[in-house]
Amino acid sequence: MDKSQSNIFTADMVNENSVSDIKQISSTPKLNTSTEKKTLSMVISEYKEDTLYAAKFNYEPSMEDEMRIRINDRVLVKEIFNDGWAYGENKTSESFGIFPINRLDSS
Repeated sequence: MDKSQSNIFTADMVNENSVSDIKQISSTPKLNTSTEKKTLSMVISEYKEDTLYAAKFNYEPSMEDEMRIRINDRVLVKEIFNDGWAYGENKTSESFGIFPINRLDSS
C-alpha cells in the first residue's frame, strides 16, 4: 500500500513538530473583549453631559423612547450611559429621547 494515498498515518510519516503545529492551529482563538470595551469607553469619553452637539449622522428610532436625529440637528446631551447610548433633547425638533451617542459630532 502506498503511504501517500492512504488515510492512515504511521509514526514514520509524522514528526513531533508537525503534531505541535496541528495543536496550535486547532486551538480556538480567544476574543479580546477588553479591546472592545476600551474602544466603546474611548468613544463615550469624547462626549460630556449638559453639552450641546451638532448631529453628524441621521438616526431613525426603532423604539418609542428613542429620539429621531437628522444631520446638523442641535442635540443637548443630558445623560450618557456606559453602553454608548445617551438621553437628551433635540433642540431643533424640540423632542426628547435616547439615541446612540456616536451620531453626534464630538469635535
